[in-house]
Amino acid sequence: YEDICWVPSNKIDDEIPKIDDDINYYSVEKRSDTMMGKLQSAEDYTYYFGDTITVTAHFEDGTTETSAMVITLDENGNYLIEYK
Repeated sequence: YEDICWVPSNKIDDEIPKIDDDINYYSVEKRSDTMMGKLQSAEDYTYYFGDTITVTAHFEDGTTETSAMVITLDENGNYLIEYK
C-alpha cells in the first residue's frame, strides 16, 4: 500500500508574469483577474492543471502491471480521475 500525493503543475504561474515586484492588493487582484480570464472552460482548466499519473507495480514473481490515472478538470475547476 502506498499513498500518492498529486500536486498540479504550476503552468499558469509560468504564463502569467508578476504584475509588480512589490506584492500589494492591486498587483494580486490584477494577476488574479488575468488568471481567471484564462480559465473559461474545462479545456482551459485541464490544460493548466490536468495531468497523468502512471504507476507500475513490480511483483516478486517478476511480472509488472501498469495503471494510469488521467486527471482532468471541469469548467468549475473540480478534478475528475479516470483510471486506465
